[in-house]
Amino acid sequence: MDHLFVFLDAPDAPGQAEVAAFLAAHPHTTPIACDDEWWGGDRPDSLNLRQTLNANVAAWLVREQRDAWLFHHDVDEVLAVDLDVLAAVPERFHAVHLETLEAVSVYDRDRPETRFKTIPTEEQLALLHAEGIIAKPVVRQYFRGHVRGKTGIRPGSGATLAVHFAVDARGKVPAYEHPSLRVLHHHTQSGASLAAKAVRMAAAGDVVYRPGKAMVMDALAAVAASDLPDAEKEAEFRRLFDEHVADPVERLEELGLLAHVDASLGDHTPEALPAQAEALVTTRLASSLRGESKLRFRFADGDEAAYEANSRPAPARLLRLRRRAGARGAGRPPPGCTARPPARLSRPHPRSSRNRSRAPLVRVGPCCCVRGQPFSA
Repeated sequence: MDHLFVFLDAPDAPGQAEVAAFLAAHPHTTPIACDDEWWGGDRPDSLNLRQTLNANVAAWLVREQRDAWLFHHDVDEVLAVDLDVLAAVPERFHAVHLETLEAVSVYDRDRPETRFKTIPTEEQLALLHAEGIIAKPVVRQYFRGHVRGKTGIRPGSGATLAVHFAVDARGKVPAYEHPSLRVLHHHTQSGASLAAKAVRMAAAGDVVYRPGKAMVMDALAAVAASDLPDAEKEAEFRRLFDEHVADPVERLEELGLLAHVDASLGDHTPEALPAQAEALVTTRLASSLRGESKLRFRFADGDEAAYEANSRPAPARLLRLRRRAGARGAGRPPPGCTARPPARLSRPHPRSSRNRSRAPLVRVGPCCCVRGQPFSA
């Protein structure tokens, strides 16, 4: 990563002032306190909408950096991308998609996790179900967190970041995919960390969970808020974790379902923002951005008219282009990549339920990748 914009969702909470000061002193980080003034008196109740709006504020701040990539990710996620692959993405793609690798769930952890579950095939899901590891042969029974991955966009391209995908006025933006473009999701860092996350999420407002996950997180938060002695709380945390969350790591290893990735081995040296870009970020943050509603950032660069105008061709025009490309034998994705076609041609509302994620509390927000080199914020 070259630069990280960190959106502090609860800047007045204990310890957050020290976090903001630490981040402000870092040359590759810009902390943004999302207090009442930031939201202009119009703070969304939905955590997922706050995430989306702030991600697109970050895109607006660096919108002239057309040779960059900007990603939105959460505090428990790490980008694992091949920078050469990222730099070689064809110009016709305005988005790239990162596949999720999920860290295995173990209650006691004494080191950073390097074992990650990969998205299983239908045959592997059937085997996991047959062995009683999952209740149903579906991926959401196997992964504890999201399975939809994360997406990066080219700033200034007209694409809008949702929590997991890029969209424009006509639906999902086609995204370049490659096996070396991944996001590492540390959804369950340990039993204690999952309980702490449950408490944070309960305080974060309107958060969307799938039913099974909601039950576990609500139970953990209830135990944390109870009057039980600490030893009994710990015992109940462990019981809930072992029953609903823990992975049979050794068996998954035997079945070949784990990837080993050590994020600490990255050797990229962050590059500073260009002086002009840094000056623009400072000016924009100091301007009327604070004190105004952020709802306009449901659209790319906060401009609904431009969002509509810059979107992909209308259906009839799109069909003609596809026919021409087929006649010329063009338009095929390069080797090693697949493109996600638009799922629909009707316009999704950025606040609709299908654009809401189950991601955790954004205490650190979008990650920007400049000049093909990742930088976070």
